[in-house]
Amino acid sequence: MRGLNRVMAIVLGIVLIAAGDSWAQKVKPWKNITATVGLQGLGGGSAHWIDFDADGWVDLFDGGTLWHNQQGKSFKKVESPGVGGGGTWGDFDGDGKIDFYTPGGGGRLLKNMGGGKFKHLEG
Repeated sequence: MRGLNRVMAIVLGIVLIAAGDSWAQKVKPWKNITATVGLQGLGGGSAHWIDFDADGWVDLFDGGTLWHNQQGKSFKKVESPGVGGGGTWGDFDGDGKIDFYTPGGGGRLLKNMGGGKFKHLEG
């Protein structure tokens, strides 16, 4: 019995070695599609993925620039809300539109007016 177990272990080892790469998942290398999807000139800094216009597609805010997601195919630059890259997003007034706050320059709150427009609220 012990001899049979040893033979089975050797046979199993040979089968696994012979199969080798055929069981391994083929990994595709990353491809830089920044220009292909329209994101030329990214500003750097932190990236915020938000659906600022509630169309069901996640948009990108990066380095002070807002990019509108064109139904998962590409991005289109939106008029800049005029802020730097740091801040946070949230619907502070409950109107269903996501607003932006940045602590830079003494703090700025930008109300989302819809249509890619933001209004700086004076405090």
